[in-house]
Amino acid sequence: RVISNGITHITNGRYKQVSIDPQTLNVSVVAPENNQIVSTDQLSTGTRDLIYLLLRTGIAQLMSTSGEKLPLLLDDPFVEFDYIRQRAALEYFNKLSSESQILFFTKDRDILSWASKSDIPKENYKVIELS
Repeated sequence: RVISNGITHITNGRYKQVSIDPQTLNVSVVAPENNQIVSTDQLSTGTRDLIYLLLRTGIAQLMSTSGEKLPLLLDDPFVEFDYIRQRAALEYFNKLSSESQILFFTKDRDILSWASKSDIPKENYKVIELS
């Protein structure tokens, strides 16, 4: 659910289906142009990073099915994303933050700017700048 919802939202519907081979754990997506299964090694670096970020997020959620939600620690996860995907990813993780705590580390000032301009209630996040 996390991977499918996330990739659909962040890629603006370009990719919708992600499959994981249970034997090899290889990940692939369905290319919308030709409806063919494409291995992640044929995708851009940003799309691969997105898929593996969503996989890690999904694993964290599966591990927390006991009732206690695990926090997500993300260290510059959008480095390879273009501006549009970065914004979509920020919106998606903002939605996920209602389900679990997200600690986000970045040196990207655009992300700080996004947070200050977004409609996120200020009590829902805290910015700590290190010098």
